[in-house]
Amino acid sequence: MHMTWHNLIFDPARQIGVGEYTFRYKFQTHGLVMVRIEHGLITKWREYEVESNLPWDQFTAENKF
Repeated sequence: MHMTWHNLIFDPARQIGVGEYTFRYKFQTHGLVMVRIEHGLITKWREYEVESNLPWDQFTAENKF
């Protein structure tokens, strides 16, 4: 298994974090996760991912940040 984080964002005022990632195991996925922190712990977690063999730069080629 291997995971690479691409863009990580944290809003300290709202205690919300977002990260884009690539995860490789039996196959490869690219995804996005959002978390809410309360009292130093993750209390909410939302995640979306899609299977793709493309490298991250090609996967995001038309919508780079």
